[in-house]
Amino acid sequence: MRSYLTLAIPITLLMLAWSPLQAQTPLKTVYVSADVYARTYKDETQTGMWAGTDKHVFIWNASGENDQESGFFNNPTMDATDVTGYHREPRRYVLDTARNIDGVLVRPGDVAAVTSFLSDPTIVFDGRANGVPDGVRIDAVSLDPDSGDLVLSFDRSFAAGALFRKSDLVRWNGVSFQHFFQGDGLPDAADINGAHVLNSGGILMTFESGITVPGQGGPLYVRDDEVVEYDPDNGWFVATAVDLNEHPDWIQAGFDALAAIEGGDALFADRFEE
Repeated sequence: MRSYLTLAIPITLLMLAWSPLQAQTPLKTVYVSADVYARTYKDETQTGMWAGTDKHVFIWNASGENDQESGFFNNPTMDATDVTGYHREPRRYVLDTARNIDGVLVRPGDVAAVTSFLSDPTIVFDGRANGVPDGVRIDAVSLDPDSGDLVLSFDRSFAAGALFRKSDLVRWNGVSFQHFFQGDGLPDAADINGAHVLNSGGILMTFESGITVPGQGGPLYVRDDEVVEYDPDNGWFVATAVDLNEHPDWIQAGFDALAAIEGGDALFADRFEE
C-alpha cells in the first residue's frame, strides 16, 4: 500500500544538490476541468474549438485528436456548479455545489460514481457519514492503483484522528482517513486542487494558485494552469508537458480537477482536448 508520508527536502537544500534531469511519466491522455470558462482547439489544424465552463472536462491527448467529456456534464442540473474533482477510470467526480442529479443528491463533500456518462450517479463516499465536517469540501479525487482506496484532497484543514491540511492527500480505506501525501515542505498557502496517482509511483498535482515547490534542480514555480509530477523516490517535483500557457487559444483559466491515462512512447506536447 502506497503512502508518501512527508515531503522532507527543504528548497534550500535542493539548491545545493544536482543530479541528471529525470523525465516525467509518459502520459497518453490528461483530463482537466478549468475554474472558469475555457476553450481550446479541437486538433492541430486549429479549425475548430471546444469551449466549456467550469462544469466541463477538457482532454489533452497525445494523438492530437481532442474531444469533450459529455453525458452528465451537459445535464442542465449541472449548470452553475464546478467539477472540482475527477477520476477517469473508473469514473469518479466531485462538485463544489450540492446538486440533485437524476434523483441522487451529490454534495461537495461526496464522491459520486458513474459507470458511463449516461448512467445515474451513485455515492461512493459520503462525506458527512464518514466524518468530514460541514463546510469542508473535497477538491481532488484519485484512486490508489495498488489498493483501489480513494485518495482525496480537501479545501481546508480538519481533524479526524489526525490533522489533514489542504496541502495533503488523504487516503480513505473504507473505514478511516490516513495520510497518503503530506505537504510539509510546501508553502503554507499551498492547496492541492487536482491530483492523480500514477501506476509508476508518482503523483500528478495541480494547485489552487501559483506556488514554488522543491524541484529537481532547485525551486520550481508552478502556475495554477500547470501540472507537475511528484517524484516520491527523491521528494521533488518535475514539470510536465501539461502547460496551457503554450496554447494561445487558451483563456487564462486555472485547473481545478485532474485525471490521466499513462502510456505512449513519448510525452505528449502542444495538444489539448476538451
